[in-house]
Amino acid sequence: MTQPTNAVLLAVDSEALALELDAAVRELGIADDVLLARTADDAFAALLAGGAHLAMISLAPSAARSRLEQTLQGMAVPILRFVPDASRTKSRAGLEPVNLPFSGETLRSALGRLGFATA
Repeated sequence: MTQPTNAVLLAVDSEALALELDAAVRELGIADDVLLARTADDAFAALLAGGAHLAMISLAPSAARSRLEQTLQGMAVPILRFVPDASRTKSRAGLEPVNLPFSGETLRSALGRLGFATA
């Protein structure tokens, strides 16, 4: 199996958000492939199968999520974490950069145009 050279890991426990993000990533041309995971364990398996150059995480806080984020940071994979915010509508998520090695303004602008509020 050939590993993707340009993949985004979506570790998202909401199927609706996962589908929305998958469509946005493909529309923006951010990646050649999207690795979908519903749990931190699924995300670890996806990383072993193909690696990623960007991760977007929307999982409930847990020790497993913390380990996943630490692993991604150790691999120098930039992370955008979705955070709840009562002031935002349910259809929009806030984005918190965890370890972006770049300003991220282009990515935040593009996601903003698609309707995602960015922190």
